[in-house]
Amino acid sequence: DNHYANNSRNANQFVSDIAAEALYADQLAMHSAWIGEHHFNSLGVLSCPDLVLASLAARSTKIRLAPAVTVLPLHNPIRVAEQWATLDLLSNGRVDWAAGRGYDRREYAPFHVSFEDNQAIFEEGMEVVQMLWRAGGERVSHRGKYYQFEDVRITPQPIQKPIPAYIGSFSKPSIELAARLGCGL
Repeated sequence: DNHYANNSRNANQFVSDIAAEALYADQLAMHSAWIGEHHFNSLGVLSCPDLVLASLAARSTKIRLAPAVTVLPLHNPIRVAEQWATLDLLSNGRVDWAAGRGYDRREYAPFHVSFEDNQAIFEEGMEVVQMLWRAGGERVSHRGKYYQFEDVRITPQPIQKPIPAYIGSFSKPSIELAARLGCGL
């Protein structure tokens, strides 16, 4: 969190500090580094946790790497499945992946994603990501309300089978989705 009274740290310094803290946590043999995603506001000011975690994967050896959370409705789930499978490969299987809907309507508008439909978009996106990871390199198709594609295979495949997945939530529908998909919460 970079939003508190009398804070003089700018967004760039905040991102540098988070990376340094995660590397120090690796040296201390801490379990994991979870980095949040926020857009267009002062809370966190880190829009690309996947890139920061990729940098950390190259400079760390033990710490598990995770988003806290990927705001999945703001992203294409095919691309999300590819990105996190790639990070799992580059980190030698040290990825824990967490997704959520987010809570700030202001983060949705510039991406032209319906905040009102975010639960349904989130549920379908989670199903797509999980399907692509489970496919094991086989081609799959999907005809949903929000996402449609034919004959898609993601590469590379994740090392972990499966990548540990979590849903960050305070809402009953997302908690029930976590149970339905076998995700941590």
